[in-house]
Amino acid sequence: MALLDGDNAMGHLVMHRAAELAIESDDWVANRPLSEARLRDEGIVVLGIQRPGGNYLGAPDGGTRILPGDTLILYGRGGAIEELDQRTSSVRGDREHEEAVVEQRRVVEREVAKERTPAERRDAR
Repeated sequence: MALLDGDNAMGHLVMHRAAELAIESDDWVANRPLSEARLRDEGIVVLGIQRPGGNYLGAPDGGTRILPGDTLILYGRGGAIEELDQRTSSVRGDREHEEAVVEQRRVVEREVAKERTPAERRDAR
């Protein structure tokens, strides 16, 4: 998978960005349906898929299979996208996915905690 592009579009939080990932045959997500890849659990949203023949699938559903040669248009935490970019199809890749899911849960918990009022923080203890 090759990270092609990324920026902080439209003033979004610096830790989130849009990116394109070119899918290769040995990538962890290659030949998987989106529902099996569970990228949302890692905090990554697939906005669209550009197929090699020029066909673009906007807002693909869980049944859409990610194929070698596809370019995924993603939005998510920069670190999560970069980790996905390095992940290969292997048992290790499966383990890295599970670790990324746990990390995303931690990120969400920290963000929710920041939004609590002082009284809510006291009650949470």
